[in-house]
Amino acid sequence: MTKLGAAIERERPDWYGELSRPPFRTFKEGGIDAMILATARRNDYRKQESWIKRKMTIASLILVLAASILLLYPLLQLIVPHPAGSPSQLSESWQTYQGEDYSFLLPNEWESFPGKDGSLVFTHHGQKTGNMAIQQYGFVYSSLMDRIYPDNATIVSKSIIGNNAQLPAYYYFRFEITEANGGTRLEDHYYIMQASITYDFYFPSLSVDKNISEKIVKSFSPAL
Repeated sequence: MTKLGAAIERERPDWYGELSRPPFRTFKEGGIDAMILATARRNDYRKQESWIKRKMTIASLILVLAASILLLYPLLQLIVPHPAGSPSQLSESWQTYQGEDYSFLLPNEWESFPGKDGSLVFTHHGQKTGNMAIQQYGFVYSSLMDRIYPDNATIVSKSIIGNNAQLPAYYYFRFEITEANGGTRLEDHYYIMQASITYDFYFPSLSVDKNISEKIVKSFSPAL
C-alpha cells in the first residue's frame, strides 16, 4: 500500500463506506479521499509542531539553568569556605622550614614567623593557617597529656598516626573549643612527642585540608 493509501485508510471514518456509495455520495470521485488526506496532513503537521515546541521548551530550560549556574558560581565561591591549605589552592612545591633543633615541610604559599607566645605561626595570604608550639611534656609524661590540651576543649576524635621505636610518638586530636562568647570552633592538633618535650602542631580544622596538615607533621624531623 502506498503512503497516500495508508494515510487515507488510517483517516477514513467508520461511515466512509456508506457515504461513498449512491445515493448518499455527494463528493466527486476521489473528493472524499482528498479531504481525508488533507485532514491527515494537518494532523501530522500538528504533531510535528507539538514535538518541536516540546524540544524548544526543554532547550530553553537548559539554557536558563546554565545561565543561572554561571551567574551564581562567583557568589557560591564567596559563600562556600575553601580550605586555605586545600590541594586545589596549593602548588605541588614545598619549602623546608629549618629550626634550631628540627625541620619540616611547609607549602610554598605559606609564610611562617615567630608568634608573641614563642610559637611559630603559619599564614597563607594573611590568613592564619596554624602554628607550632613546644610544650614541656614528652612521652615520659604521656599519661598526663591532657595538661597540654587547649583550654575549654572537648575531644571530638583522636588517633595515633605514627610511632617511634618504643612508644607512640605521633598523636592526632580534633578538639571542639568553646569560646568566651559561647560559640565553638574545631582545631586539629598533632602532638609529636620526644623524650622531654612535645611539638604541638595546630591547624584550624575547617580552613586547612587534613592531607596538607598530615604531610607537614609527617615531614617533621628532629635534630639528631
